[in-house]
Amino acid sequence: KSGTQTIGQPIIFTSNQELEHKSEVRIFPNPSTKTIFLDSPSGQVKQIMVWDVKGRLARKVEGEFEGGIDVSNWPKGLYHFQIKLTNGNTQLSRMVVE
Repeated sequence: KSGTQTIGQPIIFTSNQELEHKSEVRIFPNPSTKTIFLDSPSGQVKQIMVWDVKGRLARKVEGEFEGGIDVSNWPKGLYHFQIKLTNGNTQLSRMVVE
């Protein structure tokens, strides 16, 4: 299927309220139009996988995140993030690109 990529098991996204209690990484600003930054006091970010609202893998980003991630060319909309940390933890978050 052109433009579709499946990686591992399906992700089930929970409500923001549930995520707030487990958050180790903060994505800001949210919403964003240019660059997003990650604040992770408990571990460094190893990998970010981003899905669009239709559940399609939109981006996979690995490496250094100190300079932020440019989202200025991303289509506007809601994105779901799976953030993997070097300490082995994984976090799910959401953000809006305007």
